[in-house]
Amino acid sequence: YSDSWGYLSMAHGGSIVSFAPLRPSGYPLILKILHALPVITTAQHLAGLVTALLVYLTCRALNVKAETTVAHEKRCLMRNVSAI
Repeated sequence: YSDSWGYLSMAHGGSIVSFAPLRPSGYPLILKILHALPVITTAQHLAGLVTALLVYLTCRALNVKAETTVAHEKRCLMRNVSAI
């Protein structure tokens, strides 16, 4: 992606981590700490899984019904399309 070089230059510039107002300031720090691409990719994947788990647990805690979820709507749409 085109913004990757910007994050890498912020992470590995002259100072500890540089600041850009249009980019999240913590991400270059994470890149600098993790340093290796496989470790960064694994950390990003795990962060995505943790986010999905937190959304799921929040929905369960709020008693969100399955009928109101996007996955349920998609299943209904797929059934209707296959019936045609």
